[in-house]
Amino acid sequence: MTVTVRAEGGRDWTFQEPGWRPLGYGLGDHGFYLWSARRLISFGDAGLREPELTPLDEDIIAVFYLDPTWLAVCETSVRLLGQAGELSRVELSEVATSVRLEGRVLVLDGPSGVQIKLEVGAKQLSVHD
Repeated sequence: MTVTVRAEGGRDWTFQEPGWRPLGYGLGDHGFYLWSARRLISFGDAGLREPELTPLDEDIIAVFYLDPTWLAVCETSVRLLGQAGELSRVELSEVATSVRLEGRVLVLDGPSGVQIKLEVGAKQLSVHD
């Protein structure tokens, strides 16, 4: 699919993104971001600089920005991403059907009724009791 993002002031960017999953988007203090099936695109500084592109090797379900890191919930894993790349990863036993962030705890529900809670630290993900 073709995705065009237009910032105030008339600047715009166009991307070709895989279309087998719907686009997701978020907005925070750092700026606007969106994700496709395989890539996170972050627009910091209200579109005054070039967007940061972060490709991932599996389908992205949801993304959260936790300054200064990104939390990417993928089809079979959860990844904590920093400036230098992946900081931590937890592999999932099944695909998450719903995802929510409660403070620094990520809650994932699976199709079999299993619920997983992950504590999101500054540089580490860990299973929350």
